[in-house]
Amino acid sequence: MKLGAVRALLVLSLLATLLSFAKFSHCENRSWSTPDQYIHACYSDIPALYSERGLGRHHWVYSLSEKSVEYPVITGVVMWATTYISHSFKSYFNANAILIALLFFALLLLLRRSHPQYWYLLPLSPAVIGSLYINWDLWAIISMVGAIYLFDRGRL
Repeated sequence: MKLGAVRALLVLSLLATLLSFAKFSHCENRSWSTPDQYIHACYSDIPALYSERGLGRHHWVYSLSEKSVEYPVITGVVMWATTYISHSFKSYFNANAILIALLFFALLLLLRRSHPQYWYLLPLSPAVIGSLYINWDLWAIISMVGAIYLFDRGRL
């Protein structure tokens, strides 16, 4: 991949992730209070589940009989593992936001390799900017896109 393409990927990825983070920062500054998080459309499962599902106490996300998470296992491992580098729901949100931003860049790299004519549409999408940090769905998305990429190349 040419250096110019990598720069474009990096710039568009940073633009999308920073705009999305700015959208969610209103709620972060107000500790995701209700009804504020709904009025400003910045609700996120990430801080909500930190306290609601025992993540703040480092509980394994699938061990609770009534409040286990509904996410796929890889996502659950990420949810649980990031509790060990966090001390509050705000730092938990920020740690996951950094991982999601890196994951988004990796997704763009993968899309650039598989569909070079269309990759730039994803970071320009208002839906991405509006919803990037709502939850951990990007972990499942990159797994799916990676599997499709490998399948198309006859490696899967």
